[in-house]
Amino acid sequence: RSHVNIVVHLKDENKYLIMKQKKYGFKGSKLAVVGGLFNINDTPEKCANRELLEETGLEAERMINLGAYRVQANRGGGILHAFYAKNCFKSKHNADKFEADYEAQEIKLVDLQQLKTHLLSGEFGEAQHVGAVGLAILHHEKEEAGNK
Repeated sequence: RSHVNIVVHLKDENKYLIMKQKKYGFKGSKLAVVGGLFNINDTPEKCANRELLEETGLEAERMINLGAYRVQANRGGGILHAFYAKNCFKSKHNADKFEADYEAQEIKLVDLQQLKTHLLSGEFGEAQHVGAVGLAILHHEKEEAGNK
């Protein structure tokens, strides 16, 4: 199935929200980003905004589409839609209904340099997460260079 991975940037803290979790059959904990599967009639943006709200209780000032990529093409895999949720803030919608993912995970807030270090150290377990984080960092740096 098609799905989204979302790199979450927090506006007030100027940090990135990542998760340390035990899942996907990895030995030990790995880092991950927010993600989820499409529902019927979802657009990529609708899915990304819904998953961001459901998994974190946050909304984004800007949901930046980083592209659509086929995963496991020779095995019938779906499409990964990568997003960069820029300047996220606590939502007033459904804030009382927010529930964390069922699997054990630890939320980590990291600055840009720490995010790069985690990425280059191989601490993200899924190639899809590596791609989304790398694309978000490149997008951030391109924006910063354009603002100088």
